[in-house]
Amino acid sequence: FTLDTEDFNHIREGARTAPAMADLNADQIQDLIIGNTGGGLAYWQHVPTGVRESPISEIEIFPNPGKDFLSVIVPENGALPAELSIMDVQGRIISRMILASRKNVVEITSLQNGCYILHVESPNFSANARYIVRR
Repeated sequence: FTLDTEDFNHIREGARTAPAMADLNADQIQDLIIGNTGGGLAYWQHVPTGVRESPISEIEIFPNPGKDFLSVIVPENGALPAELSIMDVQGRIISRMILASRKNVVEITSLQNGCYILHVESPNFSANARYIVRR
């Protein structure tokens, strides 16, 4: 769990606490509330560290691994324009661009060797994929 709020009115969790778990945000994952004797509450929420892969039929990315250029094909059910975000493995956004057509070629010469997360999103479509740059 990652701590969302550390204190309430400057009251911090201490030795006399009361934990409770429930799915408070309807994400199918248990959240943790810790109450203390001073009346404060701390809310702990699970933050995923992995990447959910989209089925291959949703988005096509090739070649993988790649060197200088990347082809991204947005499926027929994805509204255009779509936004492509390239993130490092810590989730930091390295680059963003608009995909205006179904078939797109993206220059990746500025990316270092390594693993990246590609996220394509439009109003009715969202997909993630892992991508490797190897020169």
